[in-house]
Amino acid sequence: MAGITLAEARQLVWDLLDDDTGQHWDNDNVKRWLNVSQKYVWAEAMRSDENRLGTTATITYPADTESITLSAASYLNAVPEAILLIAETPNSGAISRGNSPCEWKQVQSMSEIRRLQWGWGGSTAYYTNEHQRFYYMAGDSLLVGPIPNSESYLHITYVPKVTDLSSDSDELLNGLLEEHGEAVVFRAAYQMNAKQNGSNPMVAELMQQAMDKLHGSKRLRQAPRRVRTR
Repeated sequence: MAGITLAEARQLVWDLLDDDTGQHWDNDNVKRWLNVSQKYVWAEAMRSDENRLGTTATITYPADTESITLSAASYLNAVPEAILLIAETPNSGAISRGNSPCEWKQVQSMSEIRRLQWGWGGSTAYYTNEHQRFYYMAGDSLLVGPIPNSESYLHITYVPKVTDLSSDSDELLNGLLEEHGEAVVFRAAYQMNAKQNGSNPMVAELMQQAMDKLHGSKRLRQAPRRVRTR
């Protein structure tokens, strides 16, 4: 099922607001409200089931390095909305029986990761690969401890940020969640309708139905089970 494009979403908004020719709401106005709306729907979808939005990238973490910037072109080339899992394999390439992963554990504070990096508080030796690895996210920076003394081959499962709509062919919600594209349209129309003193009361009802569908989608299927790797 194809997702709703910006051009289609804009026309739907105009239809809902009885502004077929865009006299009151021009192209840029509608696009701006659709971008605001899809950020809201993306955040709600994450709260409902973030695993559904996950994608996996493979990168090489350099040796003798405290941290990397994940948004750099040589890594994810994007700022992640959330990190779901980081796993290291002994060799580059796909995860397999002969290249089995070990999960990195997340710590909750900068002080914890610094202790692990510097070998304080009884942590394992500095600059070694023979132990559990830990990480901490500071913005889009990935800090690792203890610091590896050789390259590490990582498989990072993360939720990307939703991409702003720009051209008419761009699909809502990064081309994902096709069944919830209407939620973006209805919420945008709902907010715009409010600026017109609620001239179309049907818009509020449609928006609420779409959000109920979004929040109920996790209950209608079994959520993916996060598997601990060794």
